[in-house]
Amino acid sequence: MSETQEDIERFDVLIVSQTRDFNLVQQGVKSLINFLATANIMRPADEAVAKEWVEVYGPPGPTAHEAFTRGAYGGDYAVYHEATVRGGQKYVPMPFGGAKGEVVRFYIAFYGVLWNELSPSFKNRLTRLLVTRLDLFTRPHEGVPPHAEVGKDELPDDQKFARKDRTSPRVGTAVEEF
Repeated sequence: MSETQEDIERFDVLIVSQTRDFNLVQQGVKSLINFLATANIMRPADEAVAKEWVEVYGPPGPTAHEAFTRGAYGGDYAVYHEATVRGGQKYVPMPFGGAKGEVVRFYIAFYGVLWNELSPSFKNRLTRLLVTRLDLFTRPHEGVPPHAEVGKDELPDDQKFARKDRTSPRVGTAVEEF
């Protein structure tokens, strides 16, 4: 009898800073997403962008196994189901793990992972990139939560002087009449 996708034991893995007040600025979140995408750990596929927070979601990339185990992975199953990266000024309850009612402003969550720990090299690279000590929480897989919805009161403001065309450099200053 062969194993099916449902027979495989999976885990949810949560990465948070040991300093629960830790947060990344907007450029820091972009750098983290770029790191995960260029390392082929995660392929960003969806996002929820609010004025004070952002969540980015994505499936595993071709080398996603390198975040969890050493060496090659020749299995037939996806390394994980979905990853979520959250950052912002707004505190939210930790998705799981930690003390009851504990809140954070930043986390990385992998849902439905084949392994219940990070590879040492990936954890070290993350620690160097984020410049913070990390806590890792795991639990048996309980499903992928729905993506966050941005409320009308949380929509980001339009950038007043954002460049509309990327082909010509911006010269001079913007003047606003009162």
